[in-house]
Amino acid sequence: MNSWIVIYFLVLLPVSISITCYRCSSGSSGCDPFQVGGTGVSSTTSGQAVCYRITSAAGSTSRGGYLISSSCVATITSTGRYGTYCCYTNYCNGALSNYREPFLIIVTLLTLIISKHRWI
Repeated sequence: MNSWIVIYFLVLLPVSISITCYRCSSGSSGCDPFQVGGTGVSSTTSGQAVCYRITSAAGSTSRGGYLISSSCVATITSTGRYGTYCCYTNYCNGALSNYREPFLIIVTLLTLIISKHRWI
């Protein structure tokens, strides 16, 4: 019985840790700017370990996935406008911006400051 459980987990483990990524080539329909329903956009058929989005200095973007996590090396320029973005959840490389968190933090802090001053 225990050997069946081990075999079961060995078969399901790669499926459970794999993710699905968007795939498109720079310049294809739906890739620049990104549209999920674009004719040049598809999703990876085999499970990936990491998704990527590469934006060049010229502004063109390509998306895809790698089977091995170490294949994706994130490189973002100091301006944050282009580079390689690596992510690890389903369809995460479809986002238009990776830098929404600072904006949300700023809005939250401003809201707290404004609400605190209203109650003083």
